[in-house]
Amino acid sequence: MNRNSYWLGYILLLFVVVASYTGFAFFKIYRYSRLSGETLPQTVHWVSDKRAEDDFVLVSDYTFNWEGKSYQGHMDDSEHYLNDWASQEALNKLNQRTFQVWFDPSNPGFSTLTKSFPIKYSIYAGLLWLLFFYFIWLGNSVKNRL
Repeated sequence: MNRNSYWLGYILLLFVVVASYTGFAFFKIYRYSRLSGETLPQTVHWVSDKRAEDDFVLVSDYTFNWEGKSYQGHMDDSEHYLNDWASQEALNKLNQRTFQVWFDPSNPGFSTLTKSFPIKYSIYAGLLWLLFFYFIWLGNSVKNRL
């Protein structure tokens, strides 16, 4: 490995970034794995929320029952719309869909209407590790040639 202090500092900084992003990806996977229970919601109410002049988000409030208790949930849709008309069109489509509530059986207050595996974060974490190991290989390669 190249013993240049700048190179080692760069590798250390790269390691901190890669490890941080990997931790973030594992946190997303952990949150996904917690959502093992599912049930039908009692009520789902969607509204369009204006966040900025050109940023509209669909927001839902829902209730569901689990083991004789009623729980409430709140969720912001991940998609953003540029104007009110587009958000209203999406709102009409969402009002026609049926949803399932995904929740943590040990803590039903942790729930959502959409459950999707964080594949993007997992792939990015893997690519960052490949990049990290490439730079370590590059440092060894340069050292051996000098």
